[in-house]
Amino acid sequence: VKDKWEGVIEQIWSNRFFLVTPSGEQYPVVIDVTFSGTRFHHDVIVSRSGGRTDELNWNLMISPAAVAHEFGHMIGAFDEYRGGAISPDIGITDRTSIMTGGPDMGGETHARHYEGIRRWFAEKTGLRGISLIPIDQVKDAAGSKTDERS
Repeated sequence: VKDKWEGVIEQIWSNRFFLVTPSGEQYPVVIDVTFSGTRFHHDVIVSRSGGRTDELNWNLMISPAAVAHEFGHMIGAFDEYRGGAISPDIGITDRTSIMTGGPDMGGETHARHYEGIRRWFAEKTGLRGISLIPIDQVKDAAGSKTDERS
């Protein structure tokens, strides 16, 4: 299941947004999941039985999309369904989100889900004014500039 989990997490969370600096430099957010090595950010207990799953306790019966939802917690995203660990600041419930209570229904990632990564990047680079831009908007903007010069 590790290969399935890795693939779905990377597919859902990678290459959706760019971190953009005030000077216009663009860095794609790329997630590279690994389950082997010597140093990890999180330890997850995987059980063979079904049952309750959360950020650090998965079971072999969990769907890959639900694993991607739990991964979202690892990068700072809150639940977006009633009864979940909803953000105390914004308290969003969003059925279109990967962070909904039914992630198997094709939930999307949104800029708010990457806020922890944006803050980390700003802290590490010492830059202020870092923004998150959906990749399709950056591509559209680049295409518009090319079209104007033609």
